[in-house]
Amino acid sequence: MKLKGALFLIILPVILTVIFLIPSSDNYTGILALVIAFMGLLFGACFAKPVLGSFCLIISMHWIMEEGIYIAVYFLMVANLVYVLMGLVKREVKVDRLWFVPLFVMTLYFGLVLLKRPYSVHMSFYFVDLVGLALFAAVSLFRWDKVRVQNLLNAHILYTIVWCIIEYNFCYTDRVSGPSLSSTNLAALITASWTIWFINGWLSGMLRWPFLALGSMAVCLCVVLSGSRMGFIGIGVGGMFAVIFFFMRNMRERLLPLLGRVVLIFAALAVLAVLLWFVLPDELLIKRGFNLLAEGKLDRSSLGRIGVWLTALDAIKKSPVWGCGPGNFLRLNKLFLEQFNMIPLMRYVPRLGHAHNIYLMILSEQGIVGFLALGSVCVVCFRELFLYIKNMWDGFGFALLGGAIVFMILGCIDVFPLYPSSLGWGAWYMGVLFSLRSYRKDKK
Repeated sequence: MKLKGALFLIILPVILTVIFLIPSSDNYTGILALVIAFMGLLFGACFAKPVLGSFCLIISMHWIMEEGIYIAVYFLMVANLVYVLMGLVKREVKVDRLWFVPLFVMTLYFGLVLLKRPYSVHMSFYFVDLVGLALFAAVSLFRWDKVRVQNLLNAHILYTIVWCIIEYNFCYTDRVSGPSLSSTNLAALITASWTIWFINGWLSGMLRWPFLALGSMAVCLCVVLSGSRMGFIGIGVGGMFAVIFFFMRNMRERLLPLLGRVVLIFAALAVLAVLLWFVLPDELLIKRGFNLLAEGKLDRSSLGRIGVWLTALDAIKKSPVWGCGPGNFLRLNKLFLEQFNMIPLMRYVPRLGHAHNIYLMILSEQGIVGFLALGSVCVVCFRELFLYIKNMWDGFGFALLGGAIVFMILGCIDVFPLYPSSLGWGAWYMGVLFSLRSYRKDKK
């Protein structure tokens, strides 16, 4: 039986490859996404392996907005829905009335938009959101603990590091974009993942220091190759809260010795950062960007962000209730900046498709209604996290909180994890938080 299953898994990618190459010989994205999504379906639904299943589905969703994915995007929805059904059958987490609340709220919001149509509705964006909602529902039905989360992050961080190294060496690009297909989004993705991985590995005793140090250096390398300055903000914030959470977990027993350790750790990190800065080549894009800021100058990236922030504020003012709608922001950004064409500097300001700020993006594109709908889901999920931390007070809960703090801070300058290519990771993370309600019910 096992031999038949192995042969099936070997033959299946070949069959799918042939099917996808019939209409187009360049459709490699669709092939990869479909094969990996099918593997996710097998692992997650058929074999009840939530770590492998979620890992494959997150990877396949990295390409969800690429043109070459074609019909694979519809199979992603099917795979996630089957994953939900398997979660309902396995019953690792009991389905209660609370489980239906986020699904009802988001479905109601999507329904209202389709009925009212307050703007030009691009269905592809809402379909992608529904795929993410299905993955969230599936993940929340499995019981996630420190081991499962660590194993998934081990695989995903390693996958991202390998991708970045290959891309840099063979694609000859100044800024790698990694599996998330965006340099800034890559920096936010890998630093948020690293924060959870590092804190959980350290405070839960999952990994020894040599592995933590090696993994952290590899993540720093990816941030350098991405050319994104926000990546170092994420690493700094994640490292700072790792120390704070270590202090919080042990402060009742060893107050003064821990204060000394905190000072030593931050001093060592500061010295390491300074040494690393002088070692980095001056021609690296990320170093040139920091040097420009130090000189009081703005590069195209910074100018573009200022432009979209002003555009978003203008859009919120004009359409506060419903927003301008996903997919319509680029047109507004062009129209807004054209008003200032008489200023020579405007020709250097790039026109961008989203607000590069997760809070402004939601308010400008989906208005107060969308902000309240998504916000209510976040409140329900983070309530479970805070209750878990209150009851357990362990490294796993602090690790999940640290990841949230990182992407909430980075959300001021990027839209992770609501960027389409990282939506799968965001759906998985929120699903993990929502699954923590099972621990609360255990205590009862």
